[in-house]
Amino acid sequence: MAFSPERVYVGRAYEDLVKRYPKIVGGVGPKSTERVATLYSKIAEKGVIRVRDSTTAETTKLFEGIYRDVNIALANELALFCQTLGVNYYEIQKAANTQPYCHLHSPGPGVGGMCIPLYPYFVLEAAKEIGVQLPLVSLTRSINESMPSVTADFVLSYARSLELRELKLAILGAAYRGNISDSRNSPAVELAITLKKKGFENIRVHDPFVFSDRKLKQFGIELTRDLKRALKDANVVVVAVDHAEYSLLTLKEIKRLSGAPKTLVVDTKGILKAENVDGVFFAALGVGKTSS
Repeated sequence: MAFSPERVYVGRAYEDLVKRYPKIVGGVGPKSTERVATLYSKIAEKGVIRVRDSTTAETTKLFEGIYRDVNIALANELALFCQTLGVNYYEIQKAANTQPYCHLHSPGPGVGGMCIPLYPYFVLEAAKEIGVQLPLVSLTRSINESMPSVTADFVLSYARSLELRELKLAILGAAYRGNISDSRNSPAVELAITLKKKGFENIRVHDPFVFSDRKLKQFGIELTRDLKRALKDANVVVVAVDHAEYSLLTLKEIKRLSGAPKTLVVDTKGILKAENVDGVFFAALGVGKTSS
């Protein structure tokens, strides 16, 4: 008996398993470790890493997820700081990451899926049982779980400042990350629900990959794969997922498809290009109003 953590990205499982990453194997004993390692060595082109035992192998996987969660929380916190300071987080990220020891992640409206949002709680529970405190891990979860609400407040505040009436909202994206069809624990879905709770009644969510979502349906929020339908008459448009399709959109095209006389476009993923378009007011999470 042994544990070998799944180290695959949704949508490219074969590539990750066979070609991209070494397999980590830890058994309940040396014989178990060796037998499972021998099996994986036949398919894992990057080889097999043998660790002390199954607990070490499982903890390795959990720590990988926590590392990403912590760094995303840092990115979110710094992005909000940049927004208030009046500078562009993405410009700073690009410049800072030319230093090989700096790996600033990208911010967004939260963290989704069935891995990163859950792994910290496994470790926190185990830590509690042995009397160890992990305040950074706990704080990280609080920051990332707050982001749908923080983003909703940002959208609502900007919309009110423009005195937009009869708000019609289009949220672009329902998946928990770009270019996949999985919406489990999606921050985009949480953002849509939060905005409805805060007073947006007319909401449409678009996603080219997601066919249905139980939570959106539960809250009476329309999900469509028709971009034209989603954007029609929308005077608030929020890009919540970095699907490749959305990165090709221009503010001019969004304005044309919307048809609204005045349109607020909020980019929470940093994928749209700022441009001057009559009747369009552009805002990006992590980008101060005084920056370009």
